[in-house]
Amino acid sequence: MDLRKLGDQGHGGATRRRGPTDGMPNVSGVFTALDPPAGYVVDFDNPRRRDVIETYVILGFGMFLALLFLLQRLYVKLVIRKKFGFDDVLLLLGWSFGVAIQGLMLKATIEGYVGVHGWEVPIEKFKDFAFWNSYINPIVYAVPPGACKMVILMFFLELNNNSKWFRWSVYLSMFVVVGSSAGILFSSIFPCSPIRSAYDLVTEGDCIDREATFKATAAFGVITDVMIICLPIPMVLSLHISTRKKVGLLALFGIGSITVVTSVVRLYLLISIISDPDQTWGGAFINLWVGIEANLLVMCACLSTLRLFFHTVSPKLFSSGGGTTVKSGAASGNGLRTIGGKASVGHRSRYNRFDVSGDEAGYDMDAQFSRSSFAVYHGPRGPKTPWNSFSC
Repeated sequence: MDLRKLGDQGHGGATRRRGPTDGMPNVSGVFTALDPPAGYVVDFDNPRRRDVIETYVILGFGMFLALLFLLQRLYVKLVIRKKFGFDDVLLLLGWSFGVAIQGLMLKATIEGYVGVHGWEVPIEKFKDFAFWNSYINPIVYAVPPGACKMVILMFFLELNNNSKWFRWSVYLSMFVVVGSSAGILFSSIFPCSPIRSAYDLVTEGDCIDREATFKATAAFGVITDVMIICLPIPMVLSLHISTRKKVGLLALFGIGSITVVTSVVRLYLLISIISDPDQTWGGAFINLWVGIEANLLVMCACLSTLRLFFHTVSPKLFSSGGGTTVKSGAASGNGLRTIGGKASVGHRSRYNRFDVSGDEAGYDMDAQFSRSSFAVYHGPRGPKTPWNSFSC
């Protein structure tokens, strides 16, 4: 929330000067952030609430699902593949900050300074809203989107090692993600001079237009999500496979970019709600969608190991289809490679690494489904795609 809306108002760069309760409405002897509408009966002990149960259920269930996805990825990386990389560090960082932001949102709901009308929030509680929800939350949430999207982009780099245009497209996307995340983090930490004036109603200060910052945060989320969706499309369309299989692959990558929906919703909510003075009320719905997005970011970043996890813990799920082709390829001595990878020896044990574990020079991909999806046999008459290589 832009605290300059209260009392003396100004636009970017305006200076605020006020006393502890200067310009604050006095409702039944209690100072509040807003005047109640005419005829509204204010009840500070039992204020009208919104999205309380929804916040507990959706955030609690979402954090549980995100934790399950994270644990399966860590199991694959540490137990099956025995390889823990920088992308895993980024994922843990994004997950940690995602849990932190949702913890702050639950705190706001429990303590009653979000999801309550501004005229039923005593000024002492409103100070908590100003500090935690308006200042700390944007700082904490500047980390998860960038970290999780970098995990997905690092995975894309492993899909194609030879195509220069693809790699440079990924590098460009990384630059946009890192640059926008760093800019958002910096502007969230230093929105005013002095910093205290960003959340303290008494302290004088010069502030940037924080509404524009919040909108830019959501807008960059949409832009980077769209970039991630579009990146693998040309590569998939260039494959010599059936249209049905291409659609399946594109759908698979699309699932990994579902956060574009939450980014669009969050941008719409910010545009429609942020100009409303009663932001302690409208902020509850925005917080809810931020929590949904935080959990989806982690789950999407963990999709790359999901098939390998289930193939290991429940191989019967994938016992049909792939095994027959594998034996055939092994018997004929055909090589197997991925796009951008090197041909490997065509015997059973070497092919099994695509379904279970192992590392091989030339490529290092987390997802078994991606390895099998881009598998190409090299036979006497040239390369051909196995009919069942896109099963998932």
